[in-house]
Amino acid sequence: MIPDRPHAPATPAAPALSVLVAVDPVLRDAAAASLTLGAPDVVVVRHDLLPDDGALRRVVVDATGVLEDETVALEHACVSCSVREDAVPALARLADDGRWAHLVLALPVTAEPLPVARSLAAQAEPGGVLETLRLAATVGVVDLDALESDLLGDDLVDERGLALTDDDQRPVGEALAAQLEQVDVVVTTGASATGGGLVDRLWQESLPGDPRAALQNLVSRLRAVAGRGVVRATETGYALGVVSDLDRVRDGLTRARREVVSGDPAAAQATAEDALRLWAGTPGGDLEGGEFADVARELATVAQRWRDELRLVRRDAAEAAG
Repeated sequence: MIPDRPHAPATPAAPALSVLVAVDPVLRDAAAASLTLGAPDVVVVRHDLLPDDGALRRVVVDATGVLEDETVALEHACVSCSVREDAVPALARLADDGRWAHLVLALPVTAEPLPVARSLAAQAEPGGVLETLRLAATVGVVDLDALESDLLGDDLVDERGLALTDDDQRPVGEALAAQLEQVDVVVTTGASATGGGLVDRLWQESLPGDPRAALQNLVSRLRAVAGRGVVRATETGYALGVVSDLDRVRDGLTRARREVVSGDPAAAQATAEDALRLWAGTPGGDLEGGEFADVARELATVAQRWRDELRLVRRDAAEAAG
């Protein structure tokens, strides 16, 4: 009888590298933040081009918060330079750190993912700077409520403060169509959330015996307390019928960023101040320790990230205003 040979220890999987794109800065940042919620093995590197300054801003975030916030001078303020001169060395450094199993590069808003993915894939080959990583996927985030108007509308990226270069005159629809064509996975958000998705999000692993009846009962209780119009029925489930403070914060952050880019730092500072004044306590604080504690923690984490972003925009606007 031949004795069993000892098994060689399993080789640990290489850390995964993904690329994230969107045509809305708040949508991209919310998606990036959600990736790190309760996920200590995920780190996100976010790039924003500053073409007027010939630089980019790199923000590195994980489950503990903002790890880095740096402005880096570039030879040319373009996406390919940002990848070659900053993203590749930054990702290599984070991979060598060993703390994270998943690395995500969030590209400048409206950037096309395919050229970046090809550059990263080349660096992930044996002998490349990123050879310890494996390119996993390119992911696009889309707001279903804005999809039709973004694709078919006449807005230019420059008009929304989203131009990647001084002469970037692409329509928003062209940028979005390119992203949708080039990504591996599309993640959607918007009012089309399904009832089943709400059940999974609210109860997660502790599903009630009759999830549909439990959801309907919860909606009825909420309408009894807050008014019938607070939740409206849709073809696929339910949606909020009111604008929340987080909606106002998100809109304020988007508007403030656009005002900075368009050269109106005073307006951006005022917009950021107005959004910051919406805070009164912690979002979801009244749910802590209850049945929906996980939802409360997620609300609080997203709100904290957006508050940090508003403070950064306010600081940048104040510096620009002199």
